[in-house]
Amino acid sequence: MVAAMLVVLAAVLWGRALLSDGAQLFLSAPPFAGEWRWQWTGGMWLVLVTALGLVALWPTAAHRLPWSGLVVGSTVSSFLWTMALAASDGVAAIASPLTTHFESLPFARAASQPDELLRNWANVLPQAPTHVQGHPPGTVLTFMGLDRLGFSDLAVAMVVVFIAASSASAAIIALDRLAGRSQARRAAVFVGLAPAVVWAGTSVDGMAMGVAAWAVAAAAVATTTDEHRTASVAAVLSGLLAGALLTMTYGAPTLLGPLWATLAWSAFRRRPGPVVFALGGFLVPVAAMAIAGFDWRAGFSATHDAYQAGVASVRPAGYFLLANLAAVAVAAGPAAVAGAAGLRNPRAWLLVGGAVAGILAADLSGLSKGEVERIWLPFVPFLCIATCSLRGTAVRRWWLAAQLAVAIILQAWLRSPW
Repeated sequence: MVAAMLVVLAAVLWGRALLSDGAQLFLSAPPFAGEWRWQWTGGMWLVLVTALGLVALWPTAAHRLPWSGLVVGSTVSSFLWTMALAASDGVAAIASPLTTHFESLPFARAASQPDELLRNWANVLPQAPTHVQGHPPGTVLTFMGLDRLGFSDLAVAMVVVFIAASSASAAIIALDRLAGRSQARRAAVFVGLAPAVVWAGTSVDGMAMGVAAWAVAAAAVATTTDEHRTASVAAVLSGLLAGALLTMTYGAPTLLGPLWATLAWSAFRRRPGPVVFALGGFLVPVAAMAIAGFDWRAGFSATHDAYQAGVASVRPAGYFLLANLAAVAVAAGPAAVAGAAGLRNPRAWLLVGGAVAGILAADLSGLSKGEVERIWLPFVPFLCIATCSLRGTAVRRWWLAAQLAVAIILQAWLRSPW
């Protein structure tokens, strides 16, 4: 914990020094996007009451609920906590971050037919919003579908929040399959309630977090099931979701670190079937986009050009090697840091270590300079399952209080665009 706090403190002080020297960080509250401005709204009292209720009830409920109830309850508790934070500035604040001129939703509402958009994606990008430029068209297509179904901005935001919240259930299912139910029950107290929900509830990256988590959960089912048909279906589903994530972000290969670790473990155990079926499923969304007219090479090239022409080209790489780690440590929260320090279960380390490996790969790539508190959201559920090493209901209650306190402070103090 001391080491993590020193990393965060160093990132804050170094960032302030760089800003004082005129460096172009394009962050007013380094290592985070946004600015520090305390604002305790009326809605924050509801947030505080919700937090007290979670601290009092959720650790005991996670211990006593039947497994199916815990799986559902993990999503419900995460959804309610995320919504409480997102609505602390008013109900309109839930959807407003998704409707700015930087985001995908307004672009999707104004877009033409999907096939035409896919064929002309590389040509459209230079005039597209910033966050459209940085991703493949999967998210835009999803929002186009919701728009055609008549979803309002608030309804779309609630879909995003629900998918993000469901990552808690997916993560504990994966942990249950790999490391056992007792480990999963302990981690369930924390997985959906990390400080990261401050960003997950109002960012499309929260939706990516949910997709990635379910891809890992399906892979965990596939690699631990003896019945061939069930294992094959789960592996295909895992691949489909991994491929869907690639249509949402070019960073999917690093964001899916826990998936690669799980499949590598299956191959090591001489069970290549899940790997083969997952690969088959993975190719389906990728091929479908190509058949529909999307040129993956041209799309990636156009995104790379937009990235190099944007703020990332002037952000100092050395600073963000440290700042990124500080931001993701805060997003995962103090309980995840403490849990990782005491984690000795090798099966749990498959998931936690896969996430850590993905973080290091993304950090060293130089393609993640800032804003990782939202970009790296898919790592957070699998960092948080390290909390399975925290034993004792009273101990977990105190660590949960620390997690929620960090989220409350961030919500009240950091004026983030998400």
